[in-house]
Amino acid sequence: MRPLLFILWICFFLSKPGYAQQNKNIKELLQEAADFKNKGDFLKALAIHKNIFAKNASNKTNISEQAEVYGYLSQKDSCRKYLQLSIRKSPKLDLLANPAFLFLHNEPEWSIIQDYIFQKNERVVDRIKNIEYAKQIYSVCAVDKSYYERIERAQNKYGRQSLEVKQIIKRNQHINELNQIKFQYLLKKNGWPRRSVTGFFATKCAYQICKNGNLDILKPYIPTMKNYCQLFEGSCQSYAVLFDRMQLELGQPQRFGTQLNYNSKTDSMELYPLENRDMLPEYRAWVGLKPLKNSLLKKASKNEKDTNSINLCYADSLIDFTLKPYEKFNYPYGMELPEPGTPHSTFDVKIIPLDPKVILDDKIDYCLALPKGSELIVHFRKNQIIDYPGQDDLFIMEYGASGEEAIVSVSAQGKKFDSLGITTGGLTGSLDLEDINFKKPVRYVKLKSSDSKGGVPGFDLVYIKGVPNAAIPADLDSLQIVAYKIKAL
Repeated sequence: MRPLLFILWICFFLSKPGYAQQNKNIKELLQEAADFKNKGDFLKALAIHKNIFAKNASNKTNISEQAEVYGYLSQKDSCRKYLQLSIRKSPKLDLLANPAFLFLHNEPEWSIIQDYIFQKNERVVDRIKNIEYAKQIYSVCAVDKSYYERIERAQNKYGRQSLEVKQIIKRNQHINELNQIKFQYLLKKNGWPRRSVTGFFATKCAYQICKNGNLDILKPYIPTMKNYCQLFEGSCQSYAVLFDRMQLELGQPQRFGTQLNYNSKTDSMELYPLENRDMLPEYRAWVGLKPLKNSLLKKASKNEKDTNSINLCYADSLIDFTLKPYEKFNYPYGMELPEPGTPHSTFDVKIIPLDPKVILDDKIDYCLALPKGSELIVHFRKNQIIDYPGQDDLFIMEYGASGEEAIVSVSAQGKKFDSLGITTGGLTGSLDLEDINFKKPVRYVKLKSSDSKGGVPGFDLVYIKGVPNAAIPADLDSLQIVAYKIKAL
């Protein structure tokens, strides 16, 4: 009889929640607490955080998230206690935009908390020109997050179309609308935030607010976002997301493949229509997004404007090449490219002599290095590049991401060149003729390197191409080009 009682006691003990939690590591427990928090079950999340704190009072993530839960439960004293602990251990700027601490924003202590966090992030703050603007953006961002997090928690708990979700939207919509008006006022007064003015985190907050806002707020700032992306003053990935969202709002296909739609029939996510499927990998690489999975691409909604790649759109003739020798390199040099998708850290860079013509046509076997002051001029013999409505027109493929820069100029006849902009290695490969109001078809492109950065010193050029739709046959005359552009509209 005793062995049976002992077995029953063991089974009872092992089934106790406390014992189950002991056998989970902290990472698993934190995830379990996060799941409860995302459904609005704050008391259950708090119980887990308390259990973790009792065993490991120094875990930074747990302390921060415990402070959050106290904030959501409106247990202000406990929230203050754990927030102070969190700030001392890990004074991150994102705490200033956390909606759990909104109740503190009107308290005198909030400015003390802000100043302390900024002081502890001295390296970042030293590069910020307008701290007050940054603080205002954090505050607007916290209100924005609070509104959408409430909706998301209700959706997770009751379902997307539930009555509870509709009631939350109705009760809080006026707060969100006032917050959007405040954000618009800040933008008009201070301009779109940039890294050197407000810090990078504030720029990401602005993107988040804009993503949730209406098209009227978003549309005027899209060109500015792109420009700041090119200048390393903003998030290129955020620009891509907002650009695609705006395109869909306008009834146009997306460019970067960031917008997905749930298909209830197949119970899966699908891409909204793409502007150009063949250019998608290059567009995503330009803004630092990873390639999309083939399974998603296969499910992409069909778009009548999708264009197949054609060899005609690549520069096919090298008119001039001037090399400015760099250190021991007094000859054209570069490197053989690895297989697509190979991480930079897994292969050895070997600099080799190269024929400058490796950058012509659609070959992607080598990159030609252009050290500072070097320049080349390429000719599009078989095609011409026009300013096609609603998209970029010229794509410069540079290998790597060391931030090498080159000045891009364009010409119709190859005599007088107009500066189109700066292309930055690993980021800015896409340029729009509309930016300089260039109306003539482009037949010549000049590239002049501005520095000698990187393991292969200089701007590492792979090819220059006209973007599909903008690249048209060379034998089309001016009237045919006008008709082609009118059709596009």
